[in-house]
Amino acid sequence: MAKKIHNEDKIRSILRKIDQQRLEIREKNTEAPEEILNPSANQIIEQLNKGECTVYFYKTTNGEHRRMKCTLVDRVPVASPFNKEGIIVVWDTDHNNWRSFYPKRVYKLIRNEQTDMQ
Repeated sequence: MAKKIHNEDKIRSILRKIDQQRLEIREKNTEAPEEILNPSANQIIEQLNKGECTVYFYKTTNGEHRRMKCTLVDRVPVASPFNKEGIIVVWDTDHNNWRSFYPKRVYKLIRNEQTDMQ
């Protein structure tokens, strides 16, 4: 019985150390990805103007999920071929072309220059 209690104390001690390390990493990592769930159109545009984002949305044609790395920063061409009301037009950094989506179909947005595109 004493050995079991001793092992439980070791496990608790290890878990406390892990929690402390996680907290220290969070405090040091100020460049962590900014994730916004169900963002508004203004939030989407604001984040895209800051840098490259990964936008998760449902496609209007078939309802499938789509993930797109895109931006609105000034390194993209000046004019866009799209100009429809209610649609956000972005530069797709993977396909080097203009793409668009409806902001109401976006369910997650992550702004991070090193976004992992698994």
